[in-house]
Amino acid sequence: MKRLLLVSFGLFFFVGLWAQETKVIYGDSKPGPVSLEAGDGGNAERNVANNRVTEKPTIRLVGTYAPTVNNPQITLEALIQSQGPLIEITVSQNGIQRTIPHELGALKFDLKESYTLKRGKNRFVIKAINGAGKTESEVVSINFIPKDPIYQRKDYAILFATAKYEQGSGFDKLPNTIEGVESLKKELEEKYGFDEVVVVQNPTKAVISKTLIQFAKRKFNPYDQLFIFYTGHGTTDQLGRGYFVSSEGRTTDQFTSHNDFLEVVNLINCPHIMVVADACYSGRMSRYDKGSMSVSDDKPKRGSRLYREKNNYEFIKAMLDEQKKTRIFIASGSNKVPSGIKGQYTPFMFKFLESFEKANQDDEFLEYVELKKWLNKLQASTPVYGVFGEGSPNGTFLFISQ
Repeated sequence: MKRLLLVSFGLFFFVGLWAQETKVIYGDSKPGPVSLEAGDGGNAERNVANNRVTEKPTIRLVGTYAPTVNNPQITLEALIQSQGPLIEITVSQNGIQRTIPHELGALKFDLKESYTLKRGKNRFVIKAINGAGKTESEVVSINFIPKDPIYQRKDYAILFATAKYEQGSGFDKLPNTIEGVESLKKELEEKYGFDEVVVVQNPTKAVISKTLIQFAKRKFNPYDQLFIFYTGHGTTDQLGRGYFVSSEGRTTDQFTSHNDFLEVVNLINCPHIMVVADACYSGRMSRYDKGSMSVSDDKPKRGSRLYREKNNYEFIKAMLDEQKKTRIFIASGSNKVPSGIKGQYTPFMFKFLESFEKANQDDEFLEYVELKKWLNKLQASTPVYGVFGEGSPNGTFLFISQ
């Protein structure tokens, strides 16, 4: 009986030991080759590789980058490496991010991208992400202080709008003028990046003169532009001379004559000035002009490479020739012009604002000649164009989309 128990115990111990040894070997064994299921595209293999990635990608800048430069063009170069496949590479300039195309699954990438600096501080962030979700970034900060005056240029605007007139003056209220210039102000600031837009509501003759004289005392750069818009009632005297009706005016000596207005504007030292008037008889300004506008053959043509490139300073410099002073005007008509339906823009203002949206859809610039062609479609009246003061017949004005 004892012998039987001993044999049984030994047999049980051997079987138990065998079972335990089998369990330990199974549990501690290292994984063999991964079996990929059909149709997984190799994802399981990449996942295993990514799970083994413990390090972030590395970004090593190639060359040095001066903290302050005078040249607007730079090239960012960097060597990007990773233990695992690089999934995404991006470069952002002042918060605007762009994804850089690269070979999917690559472990190394040579970054080389050209950028145009904006005036002032520029912050570039190079970022790399690998398949394991590990991220690395490198920051390059460059301050662009241009020497060429083309990079110092600014755009200014003065918008006069008269809606109310002295009781008994014989001139009705114009409900559409204030709303019109407020919409124009928004377009100039938001779409075309004007640096300063001054709105003058219901000005007297003295206020119009004072505002223009204040700008005449300013200093301007060679490529600066000043846009002046007037909207309100207009009238004429017995000799057919035109006037802008001031809010307090009752007689012509209390109004601002076109001649006086343009003479003061011509004294403003800004090299490129365009006056636009939406008022009855404003086309009488042509009596004081020097001739008709034309387009010089040496300027870049619409649809050319220079036209298509946004913020191309080479194009802007060619168009805003500092040797050709701009003194041009656009007037809504030589006789009476409609004020439109209450609560809506005047027909001229409607067409003018529409030109900002539609006249230059295929490029980033709206210039005087394009604007002129668009306004010629106006059916309510016939716009008048001309040059005044010291303006060159080949001068122009650019609205530069931002």
